[in-house]
Amino acid sequence: MLYVDILTNPTLLVHDVPALAELAHRHGALLVVDSTFATPYHCRPAQLGADLVVHSTTKFIAGHHDVSGGAVLGRSELVEPVRRQAIRMGGIGGPFDAWLILRGLRTLPLRMSQSSRNALALATWLAEHPAVERVSYPGLPGHRQHDLARRLLANGYGSMLAFEVQGGRTAVARLVRALRLIRFAETLGGVTTTIVHPASTSHRSVDPAARAALGIGDSLLRLSVGIEATEDLVHDLERGLASLA
Repeated sequence: MLYVDILTNPTLLVHDVPALAELAHRHGALLVVDSTFATPYHCRPAQLGADLVVHSTTKFIAGHHDVSGGAVLGRSELVEPVRRQAIRMGGIGGPFDAWLILRGLRTLPLRMSQSSRNALALATWLAEHPAVERVSYPGLPGHRQHDLARRLLANGYGSMLAFEVQGGRTAVARLVRALRLIRFAETLGGVTTTIVHPASTSHRSVDPAARAALGIGDSLLRLSVGIEATEDLVHDLERGLASLA
């Protein structure tokens, strides 16, 4: 089994799903694609050759930071063993959890449309800011996999981006403390914008050398962009970056 993200966390690299599907199937393996960051609004991995598609429905699909859940999608002969195991082990959500996720699905296109537009606007603005060393967002023409993202993604490029500032952890801490609208939180995919420092949170247990090889340095911040007014988000980031001067 080959398991990949369509968009990597937190560096926002793009996996070539059709090429990986061909590789996996040539060797008799299944391809499983985690499409949490892309959501069905931006990508349908099954149409690109994936055998199974998984989503953390906690994130963009539910979209309101108020439920935990997940989904495994694919052909019945592949999904049925997963369903039976979930029932045996008890790892299933309750009726209210399901209702919250269904509620989120009804507004998914509206939310993703706004948040992806916001993400592109913020990425473009950050790329021009003198205190920002690098921005990773597949919607930027300068992203090394922009052409691949154009082929695989629809309706925009998603709501996640990463950027690096000058000054390491000291600068990161100063920036985050200066923000007023954007919240510091590991969670992502909601209607409100959140920011996180992966090196000290989600990837803190990874060996520093391995982290560096993955491009997750001490200066890297990840943004999960919400549906707020674009200008409000720009002003908040401007406040944070001004604190580095």
